[in-house]
Amino acid sequence: MNRKKTCMKFQFKQQHLMNEFSLRRLNCQKKVKFQMVVQHFLSLSILKNIKEIETRFIQNDFKKTIILLQQVSEHDFNKNDYSSDNYIVIRQTLIKKISKNQKIIKLLQFLVLLTTIDQKFIQCGSNSLSLLVEMKIDIKKLCLKNIRIKNSQTKQIENFKSQKNLMNLRKQKIIINMHKKNNDNNQSFQQKSHYYIIHQQNFIQL
Repeated sequence: MNRKKTCMKFQFKQQHLMNEFSLRRLNCQKKVKFQMVVQHFLSLSILKNIKEIETRFIQNDFKKTIILLQQVSEHDFNKNDYSSDNYIVIRQTLIKKISKNQKIIKLLQFLVLLTTIDQKFIQCGSNSLSLLVEMKIDIKKLCLKNIRIKNSQTKQIENFKSQKNLMNLRKQKIIINMHKKNNDNNQSFQQKSHYYIIHQQNFIQL
């Protein structure tokens, strides 16, 4: 009888321990699951915050770009020909200030490319190209196809034609609306439009 009682007590304790172990295990599993759920929602929250931050940055960049383009369109740089003799001093001063500023150089390159999609910026694109050529900036990596340029002086166009950076360009077309000056008898300048195309390393006058 004593043996039976002892055996029953042992079984009871064993069952109790098993139940306690199972309960702890269950609690542990619940904790793990809860932690996983929390981490999941935290990750979603973080992703959402990251996306919101990215959206804000994109919106801010877009707003800054719009403001910049508005300022450029209203600036003297987009209204007058900086390659003309009237702007020699201003041009030289400008070149000294910006020749080592990579951000400004990138902006000038952007303004040149902008002429392919918006005619309002042809003058500032023309001035930008003129400055880039005069500063001997490497522009061979730019896609110069169908850029539109106007009011560029003959001398700068000749520099543009002979620039070594352009010798590697193949099958790229550049339409340049160039106005030449006629100084005969000190009369007013007579404008003549000429179009040039870069095609397979050669300039062809049309």
